[in-house]
Order: sequence, then C-alpha cells, then structure tokens
Amino acid sequence: MMALGDRRCILGIDPTPRGLAFVSFEDGGVQDWGTRMAGSMEEMVKALDVLTGRCAAEVLVLEDERAPECRRRMRMRVALRRLAAHARKGGLEVVAVPREAVTSAWRVRGARTKYAIAREIGNGFDELEPLVPEPRLHQDIEPAGIQLFDAASLVLQAFGVEEATSAA
Repeated sequence: MMALGDRRCILGIDPTPRGLAFVSFEDGGVQDWGTRMAGSMEEMVKALDVLTGRCAAEVLVLEDERAPECRRRMRMRVALRRLAAHARKGGLEVVAVPREAVTSAWRVRGARTKYAIAREIGNGFDELEPLVPEPRLHQDIEPAGIQLFDAASLVLQAFGVEEATSAA
C-alpha cells in the first residue's frame, strides 16, 4: 500500500474533451475520483469549482502546458492555463508538472506505457485498483478511465509516495 507524501487535501485533474478527470487525496490516501462532464471552457471552470469545494482542496495539480515537450493541442493548453489561473485566484496552491517528468520517472521503475503506470498506481492504492483499464488495441479508442490515472500520476510525481502504515 502506498500513501501520498503530503497529507494536505490535493486535487489532481486532467482536462479532456469530455470534461475533467480527477483524483483527490487527503491524509495521504485516495479520497475521491471520477470525471466531471464539461463541454465548454466555462463548464470546466464550474466543474473545477465544484470539485475544489467538495473536497476542500488546498492544492491543485495539473499538467504543465508550458513544458517544451507538452503534446497537448491548443484547446487543452488554453484549458490548463485557464484552470490554473482560476484556481490561483481562488486561493489554491497550483503545481504544474511536466508530463515528460511523469513518464520518465515511471520508465525508470519499469512502467513504459500509460496502462503500465495505471497498473502500478492501482497496485499501490486499493481504491483505484478496480478502475485500472486493460491496455487498448491499436484500433481502439482510449478508455475514459485512463485519464483518472493521468491525474493521479501528476499528483504522485509532484508529492511522491511512501509506504502506508497500517492502523492496527
């Protein structure tokens, strides 16, 4: 079992064309996860407000759209920028993590694909384990659930993990 290295309430998000995939951590463990549907930029901002209010987030973690290796399309770059600015305006600490830093860190640990990273995260956090999607075939579309693990991987990269102690 893993635990997040920081005990604050931390919300990781991954904006997608469908909305916001999110995972929130509190006291080192997974508190909540899911996807908030949002078709427009305004709906994404409203969804972020709902999420930060619901989990009383102190920190928002998202992808660094300014990183040179960022592969996001312009619409998602604008969304990341706007969500970060909105969160800062609302008093949240915002941590932007380059996606390449995430993939490099997991590659060192032997996880070379998004699905392998998701499997490792699921192995470390029991709440997320049943949500780990099977690797897709080349012709298949990416399952929506993989974005939850993209959001979680950003948080884990930003704050690190430690072995959880059992409360026995």
